[in-house]
Amino acid sequence: MKIARYIIERYFSDGVSRVKRKEALEQASRGDRFPGYFVRSTAPENTDRVSGWQKKEYEDKAKPEQARQGIRAIARDLYRIQTDPDIESSPELIVFVHGYNTLLKDACNRCDNIYRYISREDSEIAQKKNLVYIGYRWSSEGFSHKIIANAKALPGIFLFLLGICLVILINYVMWPATHALIKLLWSPAPAEALQQAVPNWLATVLLPLFFRVATSAIAFLAFVIVALVLLRLSVYFRDVYRAINFAVPDLVELMRQIEKELINIWIEDIKHEARSRSEAIQIAKEKRPELSKRIKLNFIGHSMGSLVITNAVRVLSNVFDQRAVDQTPVSEIGRTLSLGRLVLASPDIPVLSIVSNRANNLASSLRRFEEAYLFSNEGDLVLRLASTIANYIFFPSAEQVHGHRLGSLALTNPDIENGKERGIVNLKTLEDCYDPTLHLGKAIANDGMNVLECLFVTRSTPTLPYLIQSLFNRNRAPKRPHTNLSTLFDRDDETISLADLFTFFDCTDYKDIRLNIQHQGTYQPSEQPVALLTRAHRRHSLSFWDYVELMLHIGTQRKSPNRCNVHGGYFDGKYSRELMYRIAFLGFEGMLDAIAHEAKPTVKSAENSAEVALHILDEKLKDKGIEVYLSPLRYRVNVQGKDLAEAKQQMLEKVEGNALVSRV
Repeated sequence: MKIARYIIERYFSDGVSRVKRKEALEQASRGDRFPGYFVRSTAPENTDRVSGWQKKEYEDKAKPEQARQGIRAIARDLYRIQTDPDIESSPELIVFVHGYNTLLKDACNRCDNIYRYISREDSEIAQKKNLVYIGYRWSSEGFSHKIIANAKALPGIFLFLLGICLVILINYVMWPATHALIKLLWSPAPAEALQQAVPNWLATVLLPLFFRVATSAIAFLAFVIVALVLLRLSVYFRDVYRAINFAVPDLVELMRQIEKELINIWIEDIKHEARSRSEAIQIAKEKRPELSKRIKLNFIGHSMGSLVITNAVRVLSNVFDQRAVDQTPVSEIGRTLSLGRLVLASPDIPVLSIVSNRANNLASSLRRFEEAYLFSNEGDLVLRLASTIANYIFFPSAEQVHGHRLGSLALTNPDIENGKERGIVNLKTLEDCYDPTLHLGKAIANDGMNVLECLFVTRSTPTLPYLIQSLFNRNRAPKRPHTNLSTLFDRDDETISLADLFTFFDCTDYKDIRLNIQHQGTYQPSEQPVALLTRAHRRHSLSFWDYVELMLHIGTQRKSPNRCNVHGGYFDGKYSRELMYRIAFLGFEGMLDAIAHEAKPTVKSAENSAEVALHILDEKLKDKGIEVYLSPLRYRVNVQGKDLAEAKQQMLEKVEGNALVSRV
C-alpha cells in the first residue's frame, strides 16, 4: 500500500472554546485569520507491521494528492503574507514538536491547545498577520503493556535461553514436590549401596553448592533477558531511533517541500516572462522585492522533540558554506528560509552540548538561531532518572553526573536569602556592567556572574547528619555544595561558552493556575494556584527528602488533575504558557512590547519602555517563582537596542571556535 509521507490538516476555530481540524486543501478557506496546520508523519511504530486501524486511516487520509494540496496550502499562506502590501513584517513559520512517549491523542490535544491559545486567547499574538503555525506529530509511542508480544520479538537464542531458565527456576521452586514424586516413581536403591556409590562429602557439600551456583547463574541470565524486555517496554530506545531516522528526515523533507512549492508559486505568477526556472526566480526578486524577505523559521521543542529539531537544523544547514567553515554560520537556509527563534522545554539533550564543540548538533543550531531559550526544572524526574538510566547504556561518560540532560538544569542565585526570591538573577549585573559602548564579548568575559557557575545539574551525596538535620527542619538545612557546570567541565577561564546564547528559565518553584488540557484544545482550570512541576516549597534547592516527597506525590496522586507534571508542566500553567508562546511567536522584544502595551500609559511613554517592561517581567517572575538567567545578547539587542548581527558577531568572536580544537 502506497501512502503519503504526511497527513496534513488545517485548523478551524469552533467558536471560542474548541478547534477542529479538517483536510488542508490548496485553496484553503480564509475563515480563520490565523493559519494553522497539523502535520502528522505516517512513519509506523514498527517497520514491519501496521495495525488495522492505521491501514484504514491511511487509506482515507494519507493520499499523495492530499499531502501535496496540504503543503501547497501552507506555501500559499506564506506567499500571501509575502505579497500582501499591508504586512510589513517578514512571514514567520512556527513549528511545535512534541517529545518522547507521546500518544497520538495527546499530541493532537497539545497542538490543538497551542493553536487555540495563539489564535483566540492571546490578543497580542492573534493580531499578528505574518504568522503561520504547524503542529508536527512524529511516530512516538506510549509505554507498552504487551509483555508477551514484546518478548516474542527477542532473538531466537534469547527466547530459547529464557525458556530453559524459566523451566529450571520453576523446577527449583517446586523441588520439594518434584523430589517426593521421584521417590514414589523411582525404585530406591538400598541405603548401603547409595552410601557406597556417593561419598558423604559429595552429597552434603559439593552437590548443593553446585546446584546453588548453577541456579544463581541461570537466574542472573534470566534477569538480563527480562531487563532487555523491560527496556523495550519503556520505548525510550525505540523512540530515539524513530526520532533520528523517521522524525528528522520527515521534518527536513517537509521544509524542503514547502520551499519548493513556494518557489513554484513565484514562477507561476511570472512564468510568461521567464525562459527558465532560475530566470523566473531572479525576475520575481527584481519585480517584487517583498519576495526577497526570508521566511523566519521558529521552533518549539519539548523533551525528545528538541533532539529532532537540532538534528533537523543540522541537516538543513550548509556545512560547506564559507561562513560556516569560519565558525560564524548565518541563519539562512535554502533560498527562502531563515532560522529565527528556538524554544526548548525539558530538552532531552546532554549537558555537555552547551560547552563542547565536538560533533554537537545543538552548538550548530545555537550559532544559527537569532534567539534561544531553555525551560527546565531541578525536579524533572523523567530526565534525572528515566533518561539518565536509559542513556547509561550508550552515552559515553565515565561518571553518571556527566550524563545529565539539559532539561534537569537548575539555576542558583548566590544573592538570594533563604531561597525566597527568584526573577532575573543577573539583572543587576546586566545594568551595572554592560555599557552599550563596550564590546559585548569583552563585557561577557569580564562579567562577575558566569552562566556556567549559575547552572548546576546535581548535588553531592548527602551525609547522614545532613539527612537527619534536613528531615526535621528542611527549610533551615545547610546548603549543600553545588556541582555547577563550570566545575563539572573544568571551565576556569574567561572563554565565552555557547550557554551564553541561551536565556534560561528555571521553573522548579513555579506555582500558578493549572490548565488541564482536554479534547480539541479545551481545558479545565484549577480553582486556585497549584504547584506545576515540583512541590514548589521555594527552598534554595531540592533536598533528598524533597525528591522523596515528589515521588510519593506522583505515585499517590496519579488520578488527581492537580498532580505535578515534572516533565511537561510548562504547557499547563497559565502564565508559563503566555511566557513560552509569546517568546516563540513574538520574540523577546515582542514580549516586552506586549508587557508595555498591557501596562499603564506611563510605561509606554517612558524613555526606555523596554527596560521598564523588563523590570515588570522581573516582578512577575518573582511572584510566580520562576528564576531566569537573561542572555547578555538579548539584553544588548532587545533592551539596549543594538544591532543583532553586530552584537552576535562580537559574542561569537570570543567563543572558542577552532574546529580542530576540543576540550577534554
